This record gives sequence, structure tokens and C-alpha cells, in this order.
Amino acid sequence: MIKRALTIYRKARKGVDDTPLKYSLKAVALLKASREFRYPLSFDEALKLFPRAKARLLEAAILVDLPRADPSLYLPRACSRLVSNSELKDRIVVKAFTQVIKAKRI
Repeated sequence: MIKRALTIYRKARKGVDDTPLKYSLKAVALLKASREFRYPLSFDEALKLFPRAKARLLEAAILVDLPRADPSLYLPRACSRLVSNSELKDRIVVKAFTQVIKAKRI
């Protein structure tokens, strides 16, 4: 994935002299590569890796033709966060059991 991100970045930075835009291109190249490899990397995570990228992120996303994220990639991560939260986990288990009981009655 890193090699692909570097390839995307090298291709996109040709002809770009603006330093803030180059920082943004790094983050967007990583995002694009992660989406090609179906890895759920969020904008916030990319910005943590490249904090200076915030300034021109939208322009870089348009320049690189960043595809929209597939929400299904983020479901396993969201579910694991819900389950790891003990308060929510208890409520989720109770809700699941109630749904199973209701389904058996029907």
C-alpha cells in the first residue's frame, strides 16, 4: 500500500510548486491507496500522520481524484469499538437478546 501511495503522490506532485498543497497531496495519496486496497483509513487518521495537510486537503483530493469511501469498510471497526465499550456492550447484548426473544414469538 505504501508503494502505491508513493506512486500516486509522485504522479500528482508533478508541476505543483505550492508547499502546503504538497503536504496535502501526501495525505490524499495515502487515502487513495488505502481505498484501493480496501483499508479503512479515515481523514482524521491521515491528518494525524500529516498534520500540515489540513490547509489544502480538498484541493488535493480533487487533484488526485480521490474516490468516495465505501462505508462497509468501516463497519467492522465501528462494531469492535462498540463491543470494547463495556457500558455499550451490556446495552447491546440486552437489546440483542430482546430482539431474539421478539423474533421467536413471531
